[in-house]
Amino acid sequence: PEKRNLGFTYYPKSNVNMLLAFEVTNRYWDSSIKIAGIDYKINDYKLGFEYAPHNSYPIRAGLVYSESIFDAVEPTATLTLGTGAKIGRIEFDFAMNYSTTKYKYFDIFPLEDIFDIDCQDIGCDNVTENKLTFLTTLKIGF
Repeated sequence: PEKRNLGFTYYPKSNVNMLLAFEVTNRYWDSSIKIAGIDYKINDYKLGFEYAPHNSYPIRAGLVYSESIFDAVEPTATLTLGTGAKIGRIEFDFAMNYSTTKYKYFDIFPLEDIFDIDCQDIGCDNVTENKLTFLTTLKIGF
């Protein structure tokens, strides 16, 4: 896929410890074969915030909204939170991501041929997946 990014960063003059960022990423595939139910142009929207007070840990938060390649899968929203610190040559970061994805799913044991039937015709199950991820990073400089 090809990718285009456009982003803005804002540092308020009244508060030099704060940062606001916004980014749009456009991904697209140029394919001679088009398949129904697949979107060949999708966008990701990212909004981030960081506040780093003096002599304290920074606070980071963000929201990511990602469109889905497949029509059957709804867009995904991800909430991010994090902090970090640097002590001498050692840096560490802690982060958390929470996302929700919704999609329709055919029955595991269908009674009829589902390959030529739409979800609206057969009545698919609605599935909601929630995902919570914790991340830790440790860097040591030499």
